Amino acid sequence: MFKAKSDSAFERIDRGGGFRISAVGGDLRKVVEGFWNPFGVTVRRAGEIFVGKNDPGEYLPCKALHLVEGGDYDYRRKYPGATPHPFVWWNGEMRGTLPMIYSSGEAPCGILPLGRGLLVPSWGDHRIDFFPLTQEGASFGAKQVTLLRGSRYFRPVAIARDKHRKDDRTAVFYLTDWVDGRYPVHGYGRILRRVNCSN
Repeated sequence: MFKAKSDSAFERIDRGGGFRISAVGGDLRKVVEGFWNPFGVTVRRAGEIFVGKNDPGEYLPCKALHLVEGGDYDYRRKYPGATPHPFVWWNGEMRGTLPMIYSSGEAPCGILPLGRGLLVPSWGDHRIDFFPLTQEGASFGAKQVTLLRGSRYFRPVAIARDKHRKDDRTAVFYLTDWVDGRYPVHGYGRILRRVNCSN
């Protein structure tokens, strides 16, 4: 059973949240609040945490977020999620809440650091984007650069880099592809491997 440091870890849980727990299952504490569907999560070498976030109610855009401890990212579960609500904001419009780095493609289910930026697959838009990060105060800004775009039967989901490769000139990436747009398990999914070599 998880043990929280205090009941404050669960305060305002209607806002959604991100939690931290020790490797042995103790010291549960809330780190951030106010976001929905944080599918992809990654940590860069400097310790910065980034998330690919889906939004409820078909209210776009989906987002790439930089998580800052104690940050609030606007979402409030207690209000209806099917349509925009005057007490729910999506990009730091409400005072004291934090904005996105940049909008991502639809359904970002994975996120991966690469060089000075992030790789984000888009299940719904059939593509993989690169977001070169630029320092903006205590956080980051970015622009979207599409690296790969496929047909309606290319639906990239999770992405990972092979960390066992010792050769710095060669990078190996693995990508899951849902292929078909139907949600039920259909048996058409695949795992793709990409080798990238630098000169």
